[in-house]
Amino acid sequence: MTDFNSLGRLTGLSPVTWQDGWPYFGLPGNLGRTPRTWLKPATGVKQKPFAPYVRDDAFSGPALGRVWQWNHVPDDSRWSLKERRGYLRLHTLPATDFMAAHNSLTQRAIGPRSVPTAVLETGGLRDGDVAGLALLGLPYRTLGVKREGGGLAIEFHDQLGDRRVCVPFTGKRIWLRADADYLTEQARFAYSLDGRSFTPIGEPFAMAFQLKTFQGIRYALFAFNAAGRAGAMPISTVSRWPSPMRRG
Repeated sequence: MTDFNSLGRLTGLSPVTWQDGWPYFGLPGNLGRTPRTWLKPATGVKQKPFAPYVRDDAFSGPALGRVWQWNHVPDDSRWSLKERRGYLRLHTLPATDFMAAHNSLTQRAIGPRSVPTAVLETGGLRDGDVAGLALLGLPYRTLGVKREGGGLAIEFHDQLGDRRVCVPFTGKRIWLRADADYLTEQARFAYSLDGRSFTPIGEPFAMAFQLKTFQGIRYALFAFNAAGRAGAMPISTVSRWPSPMRRG
C-alpha cells in the first residue's frame, strides 16, 4: 500500500527482491521501499488499460452499487431507491454541518483526474435544507442548493476559513460538478442549469491528505437540515461519475 497524497492510500503490485534467502519489497539498492511506479510484469498477454469499475450510476437497480459507502451508519428509513425509480432519494435529517450529516453517500475518488457530476432535483427542499455534491476530507468542500428564508441559493462552502459563495437560484434541477486533478492536487467546483454549460463557482483549492480522517478524498452526495429539524420533503439525486481522464 502506498500513500498517494489526497487520493489516500492505494494498493498496487510491488517488485520483490530476494536477498540472503529472504524476500524484500523493493529493488536492489532500495530494499524495503516499494517504487512509486514500475514496469508491469510480463504475462505474455497483451491487454489494453481499462477501468475495472463502474462509475455512472442512474440508481435504477434494486440496491446500491458496491462502490458506494455511507459516511455514517445510515438511517435506512430516511433514504430510498424505490420512492422515485431512477433516483436516490434522501430525506434530510438535522445536522450542524456536512461532516455531521447522516446519510451522506460516498465513494473513493479516482486518479489521476476525475470529474464527478451529480444531477440534483431541488423541488422538495424545505427551509434549512441543503443538499448537493461534496469532496469529503479535511478540510471538506461542498457545492449544493440550500433553502433559507423562503428562497433558494446555490452555495459553495470551503471549510477552510468557512468561506462561502452564494448565487440566487430559482430552478428545480441543477447539475453539480467537481474537477479534481490528483497530479496537481487542485480542484474546483462548477454548476450548470442545462447539463451542458458549466459555470465555475468559488476559487480553485488544494486537496490535502491528512491523518485525522485518513480516507483520502471521497466524493459524496449529501442532504441535511441546518435548522435543527428533519426536512418535511425528500431531495432526489441521480449521479454521473465520468471516467478518470474524461470530461462530461
